Amino acid sequence: GGKRRRRVAVKSPVSLPFEHEIMDGLKALKSQKLINLYDSICSVPLNPHAPLISIGMWAFFESLSAKAGRNTQTDFISFFNKTRLQNYGVSTGKGDKAISDALRRVSHSGDVTKHDSTAAMFNGDQLANDMETLKNLVIKCIEEASTKP
Repeated sequence: GGKRRRRVAVKSPVSLPFEHEIMDGLKALKSQKLINLYDSICSVPLNPHAPLISIGMWAFFESLSAKAGRNTQTDFISFFNKTRLQNYGVSTGKGDKAISDALRRVSHSGDVTKHDSTAAMFNGDQLANDMETLKNLVIKCIEEASTKP
């Protein structure tokens, strides 16, 4: 008989994926707030800090979209509408559902974690996946922000 193959345990990510392309873009924007926020949310371990990171991600998307021209009456989910996603080249029909869902989760989990007395985001794997899903949107939003005064 052949050797039995053991299942390999799937490891959860330790932290959010750090993307040099994102950090380089933030440095070019010269936004110390966004540089520090991004560095922090990617440095803090997801376990046990998922609630803190969810609030940090929410703040990152709020601040980045504001830099790109979002006004205070608009939430970042509305800011990243279908037209903007198409302009960014990240909308691929069904693909923009994945992006919209990830944005909604970031907004909702950050909001709930900030304001509810009990509910919070505890799923670090989901946060890491959402950040990965939103990578190209973040890069395009940084490009848009760099065109603003």
